[in-house]
Amino acid sequence: MKAMIAVVIFIVQFSIGFAHAALVDNGNGTITDTTTGLMWLKDADATGSFPWGEAVTQAANVSVAGHNDWRLPELAELQQLYTTLSPGGFFNPAPFSNLDVDGSTDWYWSNTPGEPICWYGGNCTDSAYYLRFDLGQTGAGEVSYRLNVLPVRTAIASVPCEFRNNGDGTVSDTRTGLMWPQNAMDLNNLSGGRSFNVESVVSNLVYAGYSDWRLPTIDELQGLDNIFRASGEFNAAPFEFIITGYTDWRWAANAKNDSMGYDFETGQPYKIPWGGYNLPVRQDVNLPLCQ
Repeated sequence: MKAMIAVVIFIVQFSIGFAHAALVDNGNGTITDTTTGLMWLKDADATGSFPWGEAVTQAANVSVAGHNDWRLPELAELQQLYTTLSPGGFFNPAPFSNLDVDGSTDWYWSNTPGEPICWYGGNCTDSAYYLRFDLGQTGAGEVSYRLNVLPVRTAIASVPCEFRNNGDGTVSDTRTGLMWPQNAMDLNNLSGGRSFNVESVVSNLVYAGYSDWRLPTIDELQGLDNIFRASGEFNAAPFEFIITGYTDWRWAANAKNDSMGYDFETGQPYKIPWGGYNLPVRQDVNLPLCQ
């Protein structure tokens, strides 16, 4: 029983920490989501509740932290925020304040119009989408409903889909949020198959100041290779890659076979016969993702 409680506590603590990594409290009544580039009001109850038309106006009239370009969020933006606040399925409203989850005060308007709602007799009313933070559910409600307003603004310019050279020997991909070593040949070559316990070596790796490296999955290596070949020719810039002979084999995690890896020369998963190279990866949680 104690072990089970400890596991639950660990999962909740991990989930909370993950949410905080993406959401930055700016100390001025606003919160920036580094994964989307959006800035939100910290106090989720600051503007009150209004019918949809008034909610649009109220959001546009907000002036906080020297910014006057606030607006009502789109439905997709509210859904992304809920996902960020619910790592591992555990909803955690921090660092927002007054984002209560009690089933009555947690319904928030979006700026996304819905289809007209028609009743018997042909009477139709306009609708707009909302999100319930208690359940993460969305729906369309009559615009006359009084729901909450959580203003948002675009704080970070549109992020291009690209590799970013971090200047510390690593490269981050704004398409996936993954960070890789820039020099794909810089880390140790482990031969002899899984008997050398590749996963353990990578999990204990400290590189560029980070200690949460892991082996990539086959899908992550395949996705990286797809980007390299997007132009029709293999181009791994800004990575430093060698793709001749056995130096193009990379170990993969979660493979069906203990010796499974990925061959960047052929662009295929490959059963490594005697040894492969490490290409560790980690999640760059503070990296804005391209839209």
